[in-house]
Amino acid sequence: MPVDREQLMEEIMPSLYGSDPASKADGRELAVAFAVFACGSAADRTQPQDNDEGRIFYHLSRSALGMNCMVEDISLSTVQALTLMAVYTALCGRKGGVEASWRWTSIAAHAAAGVSDNI
Repeated sequence: MPVDREQLMEEIMPSLYGSDPASKADGRELAVAFAVFACGSAADRTQPQDNDEGRIFYHLSRSALGMNCMVEDISLSTVQALTLMAVYTALCGRKGGVEASWRWTSIAAHAAAGVSDNI
């Protein structure tokens, strides 16, 4: 379920930057990519954990999830993005981050239960 390098580099990034219009990313794939970037920014030791770049990617990820109806159209990418947002909120070290992380984890778990219905 986590996003591995192969999925990111061979599936998600080409759909973001590729020239084939048929393979363009949807909102869920954008959300995963932005959440990966947010986590990477929070884990970057050359910056503070809670930095502007990470917050921007986090909010872009949340917005991208809203491009598709999360309740009606649940996919593995939806669950991955939600899980990564939980990781980001735990990493960034903000006040209330642990509680927010658990809320995202709970939402991800509920979404994951719905993924099996769509397979």
